[in-house]
Amino acid sequence: MSAKKWLMLFINLLGGGGVIGSYIWGFLTHPNAGQALWGGVPDSIRPFYTAGMFLAAAGYFAFTYFILFPLNPGETRVFSRFSFGFFNVLYAAILIPSALWMPLTEASPSETVTIRRVHELAEANPQVIAFLEEKKLMPGMQVSVEEILPFNQTISLSVEGQTVTLGFAIARMIFIEQSE
Repeated sequence: MSAKKWLMLFINLLGGGGVIGSYIWGFLTHPNAGQALWGGVPDSIRPFYTAGMFLAAAGYFAFTYFILFPLNPGETRVFSRFSFGFFNVLYAAILIPSALWMPLTEASPSETVTIRRVHELAEANPQVIAFLEEKKLMPGMQVSVEEILPFNQTISLSVEGQTVTLGFAIARMIFIEQSE
């Protein structure tokens, strides 16, 4: 196997392990959050989502198998321009953020986190963006989680000494990274 394929395998093992590890961490730190993981998806269509997730996983593994085994790195061109290394960059760009960033609703009380991204759906709503900007809940800001009330679906944060309370619907659109 070529060095580029070994790198691809390493990226998948490390990145995939990180993604799975982030799910395990979420389950261990939020043992009663099973239903919340569905994000409001109605019970009637959950089987379709589940089937879709398994199909997506099967497609990922089939595509990765094709890249790792039958494909010849020396002859590979993507868009007639890029070499095999394009796949390594693509996989790393997908797996690393998936392992490191999680929705704000997955944080634990008294944890300090850094906001890394606001979902496009929130950005499309001028009222939501104005609120987030006013409360200084923008990428790069460090916030402390004060309280999470699942029964009320709210999360309270400390942002530069001010308390801000968000509903889970908005908090799920804010992606965070644990601060060191």
